[in-house]
Amino acid sequence: MNKKGKPGKVIAAETPAYLPGRGYFRKMALADEFILADDVRFVPQSPLSRTLIRQGEQASWLTVPVRSSGKPPQQIREARIDNTGPWRRKHWRSLSVNYAYAPYREFLWELLEPVYGRAWTFLLELNLELLNRCKKALGIEAPFHLSSELPGSSNPSKRIAAMVRKLEGACYLADPEDETFLEPRRFAEAGIELRYCSADFPAYLPGEEGNSVEFSVVDLLMFHGPDSRRFL
Repeated sequence: MNKKGKPGKVIAAETPAYLPGRGYFRKMALADEFILADDVRFVPQSPLSRTLIRQGEQASWLTVPVRSSGKPPQQIREARIDNTGPWRRKHWRSLSVNYAYAPYREFLWELLEPVYGRAWTFLLELNLELLNRCKKALGIEAPFHLSSELPGSSNPSKRIAAMVRKLEGACYLADPEDETFLEPRRFAEAGIELRYCSADFPAYLPGEEGNSVEFSVVDLLMFHGPDSRRFL
């Protein structure tokens, strides 16, 4: 049964981002199973390796440095972290300082400190660990699947439909912006319902109604801890 109690499963997909915002986890929470697209092109200076956190009344980027491969565009799963600088210490300090007075800071320290306390070679490994930890903190149960382990096709819509069928899904859940490239007929031909997520979110801090800045999900967890899921 899917999330709406009907036969078949809801499948969603995203690239494995670095501490992404709550929209990413809302889609994950609505899915029965979640695909992480690890075999598509790595894009520098994108959500794959950076995220926004709160810095007083402003926003600040946390960026994981990634080594240049010197080859044709590399896939996400091939991207290696540049550990020549103290990026882990800087990220941890930024989180510690900017959320020092957040009500659930200790909840997040337990969640994230072990991650920044060890070395990582591949960006995918780091992001998977963080996504799993945040998923658990939000009470989301959808298991992950890597796209590199599922059927492939050069056509994006055909490939997604094939992956959904492989996972015995009946519905694919997409973002509203995906409508620009998805081909509904490919899903119809495969007998898969194509559904889009809502882009509207409830404010989780007073006075932030209509705020268009999407902070990392860490921000939400810092202020609402175990109760964060109701703001997805």
